[in-house]
Amino acid sequence: MSKTIEQHMEERKKGYKNFADYKKSFYDSFGNHITAYEINRFEKYANGEWVQIDTYTTLGRNSFVIDGQIYFRVDNTLIPMNMDFNSPSCGACEQIVREIPVTHKITKNEVVGEFILSTSCKYTGIPSSSKFHLMCQHYSDTKPFYYITNERNTLVGRGNTDKSAFIQGLREYFFDALDFVREIENKIAA
Repeated sequence: MSKTIEQHMEERKKGYKNFADYKKSFYDSFGNHITAYEINRFEKYANGEWVQIDTYTTLGRNSFVIDGQIYFRVDNTLIPMNMDFNSPSCGACEQIVREIPVTHKITKNEVVGEFILSTSCKYTGIPSSSKFHLMCQHYSDTKPFYYITNERNTLVGRGNTDKSAFIQGLREYFFDALDFVREIENKIAA
């Protein structure tokens, strides 16, 4: 007796995992990967031959390994990937090649300064002000990365490891508030 589509999907979902339940085992307090893996991806051709089509790492935000099983993340769900070359229903297979060292790590997040930008709406003339934070993210293997966040802790403009390029980016983003940019530039130079 063949299974219905619903039965097949229910059976498949049994292997699904909730990402939130595992997040702390993937990332440290700074959001760095704790472990990472190199993965080979294969496809099965019509003649039955398996061919490697890709090699990738789990250093992105979508692929994870739990107890030797590779999972792909979709929203808050971890979906098990096929790792069986003998699977009758799947023409794709993924295999763990090796664990790889995670060397590029955030070591410190620092608030360098807090700034208030006062403006007026160009249509109504109503004054308003916004609070911004100049942030510096330190890494184990590169120069510090500077960026700006707003009151909602959302990235504003583009960050950069090069101070001059960062200030130039701020000038372009805040083109109508250059005094505000000069204030940030002075804080970085200090």
